[in-house]
Amino acid sequence: MLKIKENVNLKELEKFGFKENGYTHLLILRKEEHNFACIDIRNKNYEILDLCNLTYNLTYDLIQAGLVEKE
Repeated sequence: MLKIKENVNLKELEKFGFKENGYTHLLILRKEEHNFACIDIRNKNYEILDLCNLTYNLTYDLIQAGLVEKE
């Protein structure tokens, strides 16, 4: 499982398209393709809800930026 590093400010994730969705999650969503990636704000777990090019590319970008770690 991947997790956003503790020292990362969640506001920094807005650069990658994440937006707040309620009080517990940041969510990136492309409705036309029904693609989802989600970050739980409480524990910073990164979850891919649909495997597709969007989430593969997003995950790669987060790793390259040094924002995630393997849990």
